[in-house]
Amino acid sequence: LRDNELGTKAPAWIRDESVTMCMLCDALFTLTRRRHHCRACGGIYCNACSHNKAPLEYRDGKLCRVCRSCREILVHGVKKTPIEQKTASIDTRRLAVKDKVLLSGFLEYRGSVEKHWVKRWCVLSDNFVFYSYKARKVK
Repeated sequence: LRDNELGTKAPAWIRDESVTMCMLCDALFTLTRRRHHCRACGGIYCNACSHNKAPLEYRDGKLCRVCRSCREILVHGVKKTPIEQKTASIDTRRLAVKDKVLLSGFLEYRGSVEKHWVKRWCVLSDNFVFYSYKARKVK
């Protein structure tokens, strides 16, 4: 959904089995850290990143659970700048879910700082933006 469509219609939900960690803070889901859907965008977040509530038009103004990013848009009408966010990757992660994927897979690399090999899930979108995640997010 586009920012101006948030809350006006029900989002397409991401399947629980498709996500291994919070789409905002990267916290791994466990038996005690549960998945929660944002009722505005359909993304999956931990409780800390989705405990906000905002009125949604498609639910007749009822206060519903939403992620931090959607709450900013719904309540204040604008997104915070990356400096104001805890992490600047909120919007780019959403793009990776919505954009068409040209190529995806695991990449192992060893940088100048790391002494060991690091494995990352990488996605190349159709607009040639390269995304790197700690774990595979969406199947």
